[in-house]
Amino acid sequence: MSNINPNGKIIGIVGTRSRNTNQDYKYVFTKFCDIYNSGDWICSGGCPKGADNFAERIAKEHGISVHTDAAQAVGKMGVAVCDLGVDFLTIAGHKLYGPKGIGALYIRNGQNITPLIHGAAQEGGLRAGTENVILAAGLGAACGVAKRRLKDDQKHMRIVRNRLQDLLFDEIDGLVLNGHPERRLPNTLSISIPGIRGAEILEGLPSIMASTGAACHENEIRLSYVLSAMGVLPEIGMGTLRLTVGRSNTTKQIEEAARQIIDRVKRIRDDK
Repeated sequence: MSNINPNGKIIGIVGTRSRNTNQDYKYVFTKFCDIYNSGDWICSGGCPKGADNFAERIAKEHGISVHTDAAQAVGKMGVAVCDLGVDFLTIAGHKLYGPKGIGALYIRNGQNITPLIHGAAQEGGLRAGTENVILAAGLGAACGVAKRRLKDDQKHMRIVRNRLQDLLFDEIDGLVLNGHPERRLPNTLSISIPGIRGAEILEGLPSIMASTGAACHENEIRLSYVLSAMGVLPEIGMGTLRLTVGRSNTTKQIEEAARQIIDRVKRIRDDK
């Protein structure tokens, strides 16, 4: 476990980039990264412990509202808007075993936003159109289940995630772990295989769903801006795989996934 990227940073999205706040946005964003640079851990959605006073410390001093995307966090860690101090927080139903097509936006009292859809007065006048009651009820039920199961799910996901990590590091030479080995979401494993593109690995793994550390923009493959801001070198980051486990994954499934990934990496290396 010596191959841990030493340059991790938390990356936060602060306010909105507009004509009036663009300069302040850049200033606060930069200072945020500087403050938490020594933390050496990756924020994989939501707000990990340690970022909870960020809003009061910096953004509020400059009159900037703070939004956090907590879609990846809810159901994997405790999330309390009062502790985070954020002005807006969003969640997505399908990220916590709820129905697709439904989400929720928390708005702190005193904050005003302009509706994107105008017309009727549904949802407090913020979004016109008849509410989908079934999806809303499903999201509420999923949140209730997630709260009741949180500790058990955290324990289970951490066990199977760590099993996957151990298997991969035992068999793949030069593997790099992105982020902190402990201060991270219990279900997420971000690794890099230097010298091999993540997309090339996944092309031979049709039964494994994962994401890579690069995206295609205008026919050009670029390193993820998050990995880049963490200080991950392109030759390492382009070989990134972000693997996540869930409450229903078994040890047997994890071991089979690890075997497929290991075999795929070894085949690619043998062919080069």
